[in-house]
Amino acid sequence: MGQKINPLGFRLGTTQEHHSIWFEQPKEYCEGLQEDQKIRDCIQNFIDNRRRGFPPTIELISRIQIEKGTDLVHVIIYMGFPTWPKEEKPRKRKKKQKQSNELKEKEIEELKIKKIKEWERETEIKKLKEKVEKVLHGGKLNLKENVEKVLHGEKRKLKISIFALEKPDGDPAILAAFFANQLKSRIPFRKAMQQTMKRAEEKGRARGIQVQIAGRIEGKEIARVEWLRKGRVSLQTIRTKIDFCSTTVRTIHGVLGIKIWLFGMEAKRKS
Repeated sequence: MGQKINPLGFRLGTTQEHHSIWFEQPKEYCEGLQEDQKIRDCIQNFIDNRRRGFPPTIELISRIQIEKGTDLVHVIIYMGFPTWPKEEKPRKRKKKQKQSNELKEKEIEELKIKKIKEWERETEIKKLKEKVEKVLHGGKLNLKENVEKVLHGEKRKLKISIFALEKPDGDPAILAAFFANQLKSRIPFRKAMQQTMKRAEEKGRARGIQVQIAGRIEGKEIARVEWLRKGRVSLQTIRTKIDFCSTTVRTIHGVLGIKIWLFGMEAKRKS
């Protein structure tokens, strides 16, 4: 039997970092670990219960990083916003010809349209970020107050900050949520796997991806494991940065397990 290891823990100190950064005495370590899990569950439940204006196919939270000090607890929420439609590529220019005044005017108009599109895109991202911040910090039940209830020490202050991912489709947690919603909508699992891989390659610009599903697939009585791989996914090379996510999805036929390995980059060798 092959001995499997979590690819994130296998690469700590080289290409991966801890999601919780703090120090405790050995006797108080269990309390700190339980506190981290309670904070993450509190934030996830709060956003899931108040997520109304967002599409169901997008998992907002990618990961939650917790940094604890003596008198401060800093919670960093990495969120994946929806990807915007790409602009059309400009057509290839023909052989050099004399540019008339009409062509110059067209080029000026195209530049103006591009600037307007970029400005509209920036305003949409700002509006969406404000909307997310309202979900987190506004309303009758404040997220900060809920998290403060979970904390053990009363003297410690709490700081919550939000960071948007540049490429949401290059994150395995968001891809796993997309794959799970495809299965919930009764799309064939092979087609859903191919769509997630295509999305990671085109929008997330991943070099390699592996998607695995296990359980009673399509309601079959015997559980089995199916997987697809595209590109390079070198699990045994430590210098490769591989992001990993494992989650479950509830379907009509039962619970299915989803695992996604994503290869993004490779660390340079030290000479």
